Amino acid sequence: MNTTIRTERMNHNWDDSLLLGIETIDKQHKSFFTLLNEIISLSENNDNEDKVLDLLNELQIHAECHFNTEEALMREANSPNLEEHINQHIIFQKKTKDFMVVYSYGNKVLINKIIAFMKQWLITHIREYDTDYAKCVKTYYAQKTMFSH
Repeated sequence: MNTTIRTERMNHNWDDSLLLGIETIDKQHKSFFTLLNEIISLSENNDNEDKVLDLLNELQIHAECHFNTEEALMREANSPNLEEHINQHIIFQKKTKDFMVVYSYGNKVLINKIIAFMKQWLITHIREYDTDYAKCVKTYYAQKTMFSH
């Protein structure tokens, strides 16, 4: 019997429609997609369960670092909706931690839900939340540069 779990082919390669124009943040977003695609690739073979969990942990650590970077930029630029943005980050972290606990206890079929959630959340978050704060941050830094000369 073949017990290989087939994930939906949900690879999402980075595309420029997700660029915010903030180099550090764009690089971090690209790294999310790289990690997510590695998880998709590894999850199709049950022999890689530990590696999948390691990558999920790595993605969680990457998310925490990324969220801290975003929130610091938003604070410095006095970006509106900071609290709402932070709440979105908290939701992502809680949901992924919950998924990881269930996955680590042997519910390997859950990987499709984990991948679908992460992919959808990431794309939606960048397009709906990050584009708003990016405008504010870029304006802030443009003015700061303009007035520092």
